[in-house]
Amino acid sequence: MAGQLCACVAAYRGKSVRSEDQGRWNLRLAGPGEVRPDTLALLELFQDVLVMAPPKGMSAVLALDFYKEPLDGLPADQWPYTGAGQLVYDGKYASRSDPEAMRHPGQMLVGAMLTVVERHPAYTAATVVVGVPGHDQLRVSFGQRVADSLAQAAARQGVQARAKREFRTAAKALPQERRMAALRNEFTVDVDLRNRTVLVVDDVIHTGATLTEMTRAARAAGASKVLGLVAARTLRR
Repeated sequence: MAGQLCACVAAYRGKSVRSEDQGRWNLRLAGPGEVRPDTLALLELFQDVLVMAPPKGMSAVLALDFYKEPLDGLPADQWPYTGAGQLVYDGKYASRSDPEAMRHPGQMLVGAMLTVVERHPAYTAATVVVGVPGHDQLRVSFGQRVADSLAQAAARQGVQARAKREFRTAAKALPQERRMAALRNEFTVDVDLRNRTVLVVDDVIHTGATLTEMTRAARAAGASKVLGLVAARTLRR
């Protein structure tokens, strides 16, 4: 979070938390004069989304919310969905027998993601939106639809990455230690992205293996900066 703030508002610098404040605060910033309005606006955005540690080569990753809300005393498979998680579930699974049923949850997620893009200076500067290929290249996945729709809503160039394999096992179905190896060099971006800020969009983040590989692919195509935006983050890996 401090890194994103300092990158967007150059006058601020991250500092270590004072010993007397440890346990109460995990972030301390220093800057000249009063807090600037653009800084306050960015901090307000950070209250509304999840700020995650980005994979190597990616500058920032944001998620709208967790996929489910953990509740004490309940097994994980009984945790309730968050608002964003319910939309992802409805779009990915509840609408399998009716592709048109993807439309409403997809539109809701795109609207929320568009708000994030408009409120974050670095994301506003992105000129290209890249979607993540689905596991089955014979059908357009929900995540692809969300990325394409966000590009259109944000008036950005939409680009679809290409997967090496026509079918591949979902990363979440693999043991965590195998996910990075399974996705290595899997994706390619065939568009010239030199000197472009690229926004990679996906529906769910598990361990970050997919975003790591997408970052590599975007960088290989020449992207100067890569950002990530996902609808929901899972707690179980």
